[in-house]
Amino acid sequence: MHRGEIVKKVIDESGYTVSWLAGKINRARSQLYVDFQNPLLSIDVILSIGKAIKHDFSKEFREIPFNPIAAQENAPGYSTAYQQCRDELVEAQRKLIQAMNELEEYRRTFGSLPTS
Repeated sequence: MHRGEIVKKVIDESGYTVSWLAGKINRARSQLYVDFQNPLLSIDVILSIGKAIKHDFSKEFREIPFNPIAAQENAPGYSTAYQQCRDELVEAQRKLIQAMNELEEYRRTFGSLPTS
């Protein structure tokens, strides 16, 4: 099997449709079918497709180096963990702003900040 055929097989196994993929990577559906016939399909196109379908093509193509960051992002639960971390950061930021506002109010009321 050549590059284009391998990519087509992975897409088929992923459950994504070619129409969905075309829209996701901003490439004409007809061009994707041409790509699947190309034994020398460019690495850039392969990486673009891999990112869209959350697939690490380094397993199929040794010329594509393994990317641990992309692998982590594609791991199940990554987006949930990311969202939880982001929510915690936003809450910490909210508390910091609240504390800064309270200090500023204290300074306005008493003329200076308390010293320890």
